Amino acid sequence: MMEQVPKSEILSIDREKIERMAQEFLGHQQEFVSNAEYEQIINQVSQDFENMLVELEMVTLEKKVVTYDKFKKSFLVNNEIVTAGQIIAARHLDTDIVLPKELDQSGLGKKLRKTYIEKITQDQVCIQLNHVLAKNLADVYQSKDLFKAKAYEKISERSTTEAVQEQIGVIAESVMQGFAEIVAVDRPDLGISVAPANAYQDVAEKVDFIVTTKTKKRGAGIEVVDPLIEERHIGIQFTVNTSEKSREHKHDQIEKAKARGTDLDDIVYFAFDMKTLQQAINAWEQSGKPLSGVWNKLSKNAQVEAMRGLFETLLSDEQEASLIKSINE
Repeated sequence: MMEQVPKSEILSIDREKIERMAQEFLGHQQEFVSNAEYEQIINQVSQDFENMLVELEMVTLEKKVVTYDKFKKSFLVNNEIVTAGQIIAARHLDTDIVLPKELDQSGLGKKLRKTYIEKITQDQVCIQLNHVLAKNLADVYQSKDLFKAKAYEKISERSTTEAVQEQIGVIAESVMQGFAEIVAVDRPDLGISVAPANAYQDVAEKVDFIVTTKTKKRGAGIEVVDPLIEERHIGIQFTVNTSEKSREHKHDQIEKAKARGTDLDDIVYFAFDMKTLQQAINAWEQSGKPLSGVWNKLSKNAQVEAMRGLFETLLSDEQEASLIKSINE
């Protein structure tokens, strides 16, 4: 008897979900975005959704088409096995990814497409909102703090740049945020999610992106409804400048941000060796920028170091050991 293939459904994201993405991104800074600006962005992202979906499904010779091998139970790109997390994270540095409708013929393929579509929609919401938020905050601080005003102006300009920026710091941040997303997608048992920081969090709290964990509270027992869930939101400040002076300066900035008060549970500073990362980026580029990403070009020791730096306050000893084991396999 032949296996029944589930029918493909049209994947979509409704306006309510787009608004939730916007509200989560802005948080308490929503007051700096006018209702007119907010509505315009929500409407624009909603209108652009169909075109975005067409682009995602358009197969050309130059693009990297994701397929699913039901016998190996693996995703493939150019005969290279890649994980769902690697595909999701690859969008930061690669816009030539194709997820055809045929993937919907498997449960894992359909889940991948749904997650990817949500992520690229979230990216657009955050980029457009961040441009407006940074621009408005620059105006607010123009007469209060010229240094902050200039910082917000730079973020506003950066938010409108369509081309992938080649600066080592920007690529490095994408690599690390991407790694956190790989873990979030490929290890759902850890209860991790990753989101970009907004302009205010970037400037005032020195946060590049946010990692959230959801865990069942101890002693909650078996509940008739959902068990009690504890959420922790950790801001990650990442840099490739590891000089002693730079580390001290960053630590001082973070301590001052904490003292002023923050909605985050903690802010973690993580520095990574620039030379090591640059070598991995060069190796990735020289090998044709495979979808498995820069991360796969780092040594096992460097991967473990990065994992510990990103998740040091979020994972239990058992969870950390499990991640290290998967890295070393």
